[in-house]
Amino acid sequence: MTCRARRARWCSYAVAIDAGESPADVAVLAAYLSTVGLAGCDVLIVDGSPPEQFEANGRVLRWVGRHVPAQPRHRRAGGQVDLVRAAVDLAACEKVIVAGSDTRCTADDITMLCALLEKHEVVEPDEYVSPTSWWSGIDAGRILLHRGIEQPGQVLSTFALRCSAYRPLLEYEERSGDPEARRFLSQGTDLYGARGLFIRREPPQLDRWWRRRALEAAADFVLPLKTAFFAMLLPLVLLAALVGGVEAAAGCAGIIGFASVLLAAKGRAGAGKFFPLHTCLFAPLWVAERSVSVYWALIDRWRGARTPVAAPLTDRAGPKGVVVPGNR
Repeated sequence: MTCRARRARWCSYAVAIDAGESPADVAVLAAYLSTVGLAGCDVLIVDGSPPEQFEANGRVLRWVGRHVPAQPRHRRAGGQVDLVRAAVDLAACEKVIVAGSDTRCTADDITMLCALLEKHEVVEPDEYVSPTSWWSGIDAGRILLHRGIEQPGQVLSTFALRCSAYRPLLEYEERSGDPEARRFLSQGTDLYGARGLFIRREPPQLDRWWRRRALEAAADFVLPLKTAFFAMLLPLVLLAALVGGVEAAAGCAGIIGFASVLLAAKGRAGAGKFFPLHTCLFAPLWVAERSVSVYWALIDRWRGARTPVAAPLTDRAGPKGVVVPGNR
């Protein structure tokens, strides 16, 4: 069905659901997606749940959008769902907003993203987390650090693209066998960082946040220098402790922490409305977390390489659309 046939909706909004979502979380997401549909979007919901949970989710989500199961061709080699690939395959509109399940776009946000897609192939807005908790504060510190070193688009969960611009990259990905679709966004593509357009994200539950530590660290393996930097921090502090004792280790950690606070303060420039001043103090905590999580991710990668690959998943019966979960 074309976008014009769907009452001239001007963009598709694609979101994925992870397996194990609670009924309460699905209900909250459905309430939000109903507002997205009213804003003029074709809502595409990609569900990676097992069949029983998929059916239960469908009884709530089918009223707010196209609720479709994840298909094998839309999964990465490790079994994770590639929401970008699925969204490009199944979107009813040329313009697509790819969002995390915790993203909360307003009607004005959607209007602005669609307007920017008139001039650019890929648009990545800024993000902020609200309300804040100690773990979402760590995420906020991470966002400020990336802003401070001017690395937009490294860990964002929301961006917009034009399907016609992205399909050639997916074809290249299939030929190359590289499963990291996001890395091609900046290769030969007109990617626009919409600094100043801030999209709100709901903080995740603590258990979900904790489970994503290794996954987010693993996502940065496509950036070897960044991964190497965080991998060297812990050995560096331990080496300082062996050579100079506790005081030397504390001094080394203090320098790293002070530098991260300064970078976060730089990243907060122009974003003070969305990031309270104390958020900068969470930046060293994110650096410490990532310096540990990178080893967690490396161990998971090593264990995965030694684990026999499971048989390919079979298609499940479902609507014509088929898609992908996975939280970026």
